[in-house]
Amino acid sequence: MAHLEHGRLTTYVNSRCRCARCTAAAREYGRRRARLRAYGQLEELVPVETVATHLTWLTTHGLGSRQIALLAHVSRPTVDGILNPSTPRRGVTPRVASAILAVLPGLDYYADNALICGVGTQRRLQALMVLGWPLAEIQRATGTSALHRCLTRAQVTARLARLIRDFYEAHWSAGPVAAHIPHASIARTRARAQRAGWLPPLAWDDDLLDDPTAAGDPAVRPAPNGVRIHLEDVEFLAVHGASWDEVQTRTGACRNSIEVACARAGRPDLVARVTNNRRVAA
Repeated sequence: MAHLEHGRLTTYVNSRCRCARCTAAAREYGRRRARLRAYGQLEELVPVETVATHLTWLTTHGLGSRQIALLAHVSRPTVDGILNPSTPRRGVTPRVASAILAVLPGLDYYADNALICGVGTQRRLQALMVLGWPLAEIQRATGTSALHRCLTRAQVTARLARLIRDFYEAHWSAGPVAAHIPHASIARTRARAQRAGWLPPLAWDDDLLDDPTAAGDPAVRPAPNGVRIHLEDVEFLAVHGASWDEVQTRTGACRNSIEVACARAGRPDLVARVTNNRRVAA
């Protein structure tokens, strides 16, 4: 135990070191608590039910007691004792309670085989396919297989979710053309994504990708050629009297793609406005 920091209560409790310095620290801690209790100054314990409820919630998200103990910097027996007490507990000290309550689920904290919500993985794959990234290429780059199942399954493993997240963060802003993927494969992937009505990366806030209750921005829609259509731009041009030729030139998308994007976003008025601009100009 030479690598441990001796003379500390945490070393006595967590590492079970019984050297003279650690034992003295534990005894001093006990004497200090006794003095505080005698003077009525001992801090109130947090109800054990409060901490146990939080621990149970963490376990439903795939975090085990060992991982929770590491993240909270407390001993694993402490966590296990709160989850499955062998004897009734009066409560949990504020220090331990605050440390455990501060632990929240995070993708990097899960065990590789832990099953987590697959919504974030689905949205990332869909957004990549909108850009034209074929699933086969994503599988090759990430060393995975059968990614098509992730598009429909409610849960995925944490390891797979991390791999897809990392690939998405590296490629969300670039199409697959530079990766020398056949144009026919890119076109098929984009067509599939368009038929399904999937959203591109710019339609999502990074903080909302993994939130099952969140919705992407329907105003950002991809055109079949991979050009992103921003309805704010279409609206600006329509209000300022642009014709269809001008709108197509400024957005880089064809009229049919713009009309489809407006219809899906519930803005058919923009189509009528641009069409009416030409009549007014005539």
